[in-house]
Formats: sequence, C-alpha cells, structure tokens
Amino acid sequence: MNFQPLPDPRNQVLQDLNAKIDSFFASGKTASEIPAGVSGEGFGHGMDRHHAKLRAQRDKDAPTLKYLIEQGYGIKQAADAMGCDQKRVKLIARENGLTFGGPL
Repeated sequence: MNFQPLPDPRNQVLQDLNAKIDSFFASGKTASEIPAGVSGEGFGHGMDRHHAKLRAQRDKDAPTLKYLIEQGYGIKQAADAMGCDQKRVKLIARENGLTFGGPL
C-alpha cells in the first residue's frame, strides 16, 4: 500500500486566499479602511430585534400585571395567574415601575 500524506486543507485555503488578494491588487484596486459604524454591522448581530420582540411581549403583559397588583396579588400569585415565572413578573414590574406590597 502507498500511504501518501494528504495536503493540509488550511494551506490550500491560505493559498487560494493569497491568490485572490494578489489578483485584486494586480487589477489596480486599492484597499480602503471602513470607519466604525459605517459597515452596517452592529453589536449583538441581530439580537436587538430579538430583545425588542421579548420586550414588546412583556409590555403587552404589563396591564394584566398592573391589574393583578391592584387586586392585591403577590409575586407568586401574579406569576401563577399569568402562567409565567416569578422572575418574569419581577422583570415586568421593574420595567414598568410597578411595585408589590413588599420589596421586589
């Protein structure tokens, strides 16, 4: 049997990339620096929409929580009535300036 070592795929990728860079500069093009904020890439890579969607849902639940607090519900009772976790109820209350009878 003839065991030939396989070429390293990283070296192949690097050679291809270097060839593309050389052809780019050989065609007379130049590299330019793109200032921060101009490229369109932002922090979070699309997570801002995700967080906005979650916040919108919590804002929809805020009037229900406000009503439950006015009825004298505590954190646990409000969470059970809304069908969610106590941490979510605390977050909705904090974001909307709502307070229960005791400290959050």
